[in-house]
Amino acid sequence: MLLSTTRALAYRLANFFGHAPFFTNGDSSWLRLTPTPAFPAVGFNFNAYREALPDSERYGGFGMPRHKICGDQLVLYADMFYQNVQTSYELAPTATGPFETPGHVILAIPPHAPGATLGGPTYQDTGVPMGAFNPFNPFQQIISERALARLIEFGNRIRDNETKAHAFHARPQGG
Repeated sequence: MLLSTTRALAYRLANFFGHAPFFTNGDSSWLRLTPTPAFPAVGFNFNAYREALPDSERYGGFGMPRHKICGDQLVLYADMFYQNVQTSYELAPTATGPFETPGHVILAIPPHAPGATLGGPTYQDTGVPMGAFNPFNPFQQIISERALARLIEFGNRIRDNETKAHAFHARPQGG
């Protein structure tokens, strides 16, 4: 029991997660990050970016014609069915995955202003050109490594689905 508790504590110390303080606009110092457990409870709010019920449009038809070939002695029966359903699903914006994955292009957000960074990865580690800056990054450090993000600026993912179904059966019946 003590060994598993020690491992859990070591994991939490090695894997720090943090978020901006609640009830702020995110424009606070990186020193004020609120630590969260190793598996963060604070995450992306999917409910704000998805539909409860998808939009759909349905139409179709069913028919049962019959044709007397030889009076009531030979009758041809048929069943016809057609249905078309078009559905549009709106999902949360695409996730980036980890900003640094071995073998892939490194994603990095430059610091708030040009100049030296306060901790975190360096310009050389991330491949960000020296002097690059992003005024929308509230921290004076490069955001990269194990950071995750949602590409909200590109809007929600929309998946359109169309299903067509049809059936035709014919049979003669003699009496």
